Amino acid sequence: MLDLMPACSMAAMSFSIRRSRTATIVVPALVLAAGCTGPLPERSTGASGPAYAPATDPLVNPPTLTEPYPFDRPEVVDRDDTLVRYMLGDPRTLNPIFAIFWEDYYLSSALFQALTTRNADMTTVWNRTVVEEGVMADDWKSARVRIRPGLTWHDGRPWTMRDLKFTYDMVASDDVPAAMYKHDVDQIERIEVTSDLTAEFHFKDALVTNMLAMRVPPIPRHIWNNPDELANDPSMRSSEYFNRYAREEVIGSGPYRFVSWTPTDRIVVERWDDFPDAARIAPFRRVIYRPQSDRNLGLLLFKKGELDEYWFTPQQFATQSNDAEFERLGVKGWAPVRRISRIGWNQDGSNPFFTDVRVRRAMTHAYDQKRVIRDVTYGVYLETDQLWDKDHVGYNPDVPKYPFDLVRAGELLDEAGWLPDPDDGWRYKEIDGEKVKFSFELELAQTFADAVKMADIYREDLRSIGVELTLRIFENATHEQHLLEHEFQAHADADEVTTDPDQWTIRLHSTSYDNARNYVGYRSERVDDLLERGRREFDPGARAAIYRELARVVAEDQPFTMMWNYTEIRAFSKRLRGVEFAPSGVFLFQPTPPAGSDWWTSPGWWTHRGDSAVSASG
Repeated sequence: MLDLMPACSMAAMSFSIRRSRTATIVVPALVLAAGCTGPLPERSTGASGPAYAPATDPLVNPPTLTEPYPFDRPEVVDRDDTLVRYMLGDPRTLNPIFAIFWEDYYLSSALFQALTTRNADMTTVWNRTVVEEGVMADDWKSARVRIRPGLTWHDGRPWTMRDLKFTYDMVASDDVPAAMYKHDVDQIERIEVTSDLTAEFHFKDALVTNMLAMRVPPIPRHIWNNPDELANDPSMRSSEYFNRYAREEVIGSGPYRFVSWTPTDRIVVERWDDFPDAARIAPFRRVIYRPQSDRNLGLLLFKKGELDEYWFTPQQFATQSNDAEFERLGVKGWAPVRRISRIGWNQDGSNPFFTDVRVRRAMTHAYDQKRVIRDVTYGVYLETDQLWDKDHVGYNPDVPKYPFDLVRAGELLDEAGWLPDPDDGWRYKEIDGEKVKFSFELELAQTFADAVKMADIYREDLRSIGVELTLRIFENATHEQHLLEHEFQAHADADEVTTDPDQWTIRLHSTSYDNARNYVGYRSERVDDLLERGRREFDPGARAAIYRELARVVAEDQPFTMMWNYTEIRAFSKRLRGVEFAPSGVFLFQPTPPAGSDWWTSPGWWTHRGDSAVSASG
């Protein structure tokens, strides 16, 4: 850490916290004793991470990893194998309508099925494993859907359109906190169930996103539509009854059925052979999901043969996975993905800092993205300055830029009235007669380790211009609750941006502040208008122009400071085949038809026995 002013002594300082919370870690910074004056010091450049380029790594993306499923030689596929997958942490729930974090989605498509899905190119299509016929009206105001006859839930009860209607009604309820899907359900005026197998969707408007609105995975009505339990717990989240069916006795309809969940250890599912196309979609007899928040232990599990895939940290990918122990078992996958990391500035008026756009722009000028990508991500992640990646139709190369520039950041803070005190060097502003120090809290989820390293660099740069950052780290569920209740000043998180561009509505539209994901309270009439126009424009070129303009306006307003664009960095067992890279990574989409399948293995190379793995070939 650098001195804020020259020839000053360092002193530890305890920070005041706005409110008492549980499961929190406060990471204090060192600040200066009062009485220091003089010019700002020069900033250190920091130690550079080792040079690394995925393209030159011989373990990255070998041809065997993406070898297609051998439909013409089914005998070479091991249908009795077990796949052991890695998870960063436990899901909060296995009820799919409450999915919001990646861990929640890992099992969603395995256990449940919706009417629509998405291909590897992120196109929304009918889910032909359950939909026999789907027809969107020419005016896009209605759709008629017929599901396959004979579909059942895992307990043998019929899977019908009445289950689907019940699910949509629950998501639409103000009592049910299904934040991810409320935006979809809000597009629907009504659903008419004409038989157990058929339903008609009537939409409020002719929107290009109407097909996407049918992606909500139904839950079994005979389990969840319990009048006594709904009266006791209308949220369907907290009662013993609903938690049992979300964690202990999960009844789904997907290609895998729930077996067991041992928290912090494993979730086990097994192939459900009554599922349509189970032979193609579920090539493994059993899948085990192993949560492990300690990334060092996660990599160790992979090197011991107890995981078939693992999500690297950038440091592990670049420096800890080229040893003989790793190479004996694994290969590496790398590809750009549509996933961004960002700092969100709470501008709903609950703090005195971030309602002023000049302050938000200053915060971005003070963020050294190049250094963070070099020193924190080892050059594995990519730079970004807007909502979209460079291959997205909405990417706008002409958005306003706010490059790292501490001098300009200081000038903007001066303009906003946050002036450095000549006695202690921190910035203050008089608000309602009170001298307020520019000292804010940045909140992170416990599992976001890269952001902790980022914050160390960011804190140093902010401190050099008189702004104090305090880092607060929370358990994931607590962090999520703070976001939903807007109880934070700034937060760092990641977003997958791989569905229709309209998905930014739940993060940016002013109406998404309550019960959606506009956590930062961003409000812009221009952005609201562009989002509404984008949903109504069917011409691809005109629609792309709308989202390019959206990128420009959001860049001007800087409700977020973009940290980096992710790449997929995974370890895979050498025995795995059929891995397909998409904008969403290596899962959360339906493999590309007609040849698409899931991952697969050949018999004999590797056999799992409980917690151990033994090579059959020696």
